Amino acid sequence: MRIAFLWKWWSWKSTTSTSFARYLFKTWKNTIFADADINVNWLQILWFNLENFPYLSENQSKINDYTFWKRKDVSKDKYLWITPVSELSNLYRFDSNEIQNITQKNSDGLVAMWIWAYNENEIWFTCYHWKSDSFVWFLNHLLDDKDDYLVVDSVTGIDNTGTPLAYSYHLNVLVVEPTKKSIWVCTDFKIALDKNNISSNICVIWNKIESKEDEEFIKENIWDIKYLWSLSFSESMKDFDQWDKESFDKFVMENSNLYDSILEYAHSLEFDWNIYYSYMYSYFDKMCQDYYNDYFKIKLQEWVTEKLDYKTLRENELSKY
Repeated sequence: MRIAFLWKWWSWKSTTSTSFARYLFKTWKNTIFADADINVNWLQILWFNLENFPYLSENQSKINDYTFWKRKDVSKDKYLWITPVSELSNLYRFDSNEIQNITQKNSDGLVAMWIWAYNENEIWFTCYHWKSDSFVWFLNHLLDDKDDYLVVDSVTGIDNTGTPLAYSYHLNVLVVEPTKKSIWVCTDFKIALDKNNISSNICVIWNKIESKEDEEFIKENIWDIKYLWSLSFSESMKDFDQWDKESFDKFVMENSNLYDSILEYAHSLEFDWNIYYSYMYSYFDKMCQDYYNDYFKIKLQEWVTEKLDYKTLRENELSKY
């Protein structure tokens, strides 16, 4: 199950996603935390060793080699991050040795994935969007069961709508403040999905609520999206921000009701894998038409003709383990 946290800068999006991942881990759930935000790095705050951390964006060759496996329908040199999955693809599992090559454990045992960071040769010259390619590739080949949790601290704003990440999650959690700016970003996200006919599960959680009027402001302006609990104001987080390590877990437990409600809601939702992969086909088709040669267009038609049942494919693969 894939749960992503989104929204504007300083909404406590990263705080919420990281503490939610910490809560799942502490309650003995199979959890991977994915840091996909280019800004404040929560991996360092969660006591990961960043010196030798394997950026996902710098390990595309490993992902390519592993996922290509026994494919005969496309040559290795023309195998792209957007190539649709085949029955002969290799898939990542949460407990596989291969996933350890692109993740790291901290001293407590929490597993994390770092999607991207800039190196000194990329400043001024590189857009971070292309660095998400490796993450899309990974998600497209991730065999996650309902009791596997990938928690994603996403980029701010509506950037996900420009990539397949917009429909790659079971649930998009929007962390919203009682301000016009926050409401506008939330509305823009939903409009972008609706205009492109993208079916994506969304919910809202509130933050920085100081009065009943703040609650009413959000309800009146986001009336057509499911909303859950509010984050609790906490002295523990203030203490943690001043480097008191023990206070972070206090903050996590203070918000356990919120995290339970997110889990309960996520499990109540349907996620159709065939629809998900149909989106991938559409994205691949557009990319081929706009950027790649006729070879890919011809091969795409062959893949579409196959009409693989991805839901059954995933169920068969999961039954092996």
